Amino acid sequence: FKVSPDVARYNSADEDNVTQVRTFYTQVLNEDERQRLCQNMAGALKEAQLFIQKRMVENLKAVHPDYGNRVQT
Repeated sequence: FKVSPDVARYNSADEDNVTQVRTFYTQVLNEDERQRLCQNMAGALKEAQLFIQKRMVENLKAVHPDYGNRVQT
């Protein structure tokens, strides 16, 4: 199908998609804020298909193991 403006693909395999989020999770948020974030993420994911839930948890674990584990439980 036609899109406007033109689009193209590019290789993003070498992009760092976790460092900024890890810094936010570990250095900006306090414990209470981390807990609320994880609860909100888990609540939003509970309606998603299982394969999406698993993929998201793995992405969150790549950010920080604690983040992924809290959302998973």
